[in-house]
Amino acid sequence: MKLKNLAATAALALATSFAPAFADAERPVVGLVMKSLANEFFQNMMTGAEAHAAKRGDYDLVAVGMKNETDFESQINAIDNFITQGVDAIVVAPADSKAMVGPLKKAMDAGITVINFDVALDEGAKQAAGVELAFVGPDNRGGAKLAGDALGKALGKGGKVVIIEATPAPTMPLSERQVSKTQSPSSGWSFWTAGRHIGRPRKRTPCSRTC
Repeated sequence: MKLKNLAATAALALATSFAPAFADAERPVVGLVMKSLANEFFQNMMTGAEAHAAKRGDYDLVAVGMKNETDFESQINAIDNFITQGVDAIVVAPADSKAMVGPLKKAMDAGITVINFDVALDEGAKQAAGVELAFVGPDNRGGAKLAGDALGKALGKGGKVVIIEATPAPTMPLSERQVSKTQSPSSGWSFWTAGRHIGRPRKRTPCSRTC
């Protein structure tokens, strides 16, 4: 009997270790999927989200982040886990605007409310998957265009500009490169990009060849 009770206890512990510990089954559960928690921006986001959940007290928050900016698989796994757990909503800052469309469509098909913020999902990938989902966040391309306009006034024609990138993500350099493309012909500027790339450093190359 003792052995049977011990086995039952062990089985229960194993099962509950993979289940979310929600305080109230009647309250909605929100899954927050962020990018790298090594980034101070997302550290502050987690702190703020947890504080908001504690202040409201009418929903449970489960927040997860990536190990680093290239750990895309952990975001996909987080979405799959939230679907299995049956959360009510998923709020996501996608690290890969194309790869996340499929998992998020699966979540939407399961009846989960999905909110996309920080980086917009790729429009082409959404159309191909039949996903209609609004984006909540800034217009990065528009903001970069404004920055380019201000820089143009300061530098004048013939200016030389270097765009410094960090570890590349599928979507992050897009706005800057599009603005470079827009500005370069009219301003007469020369553009170079420089930054850390996986495996090897990128050579400085005029934007007209890479944008």
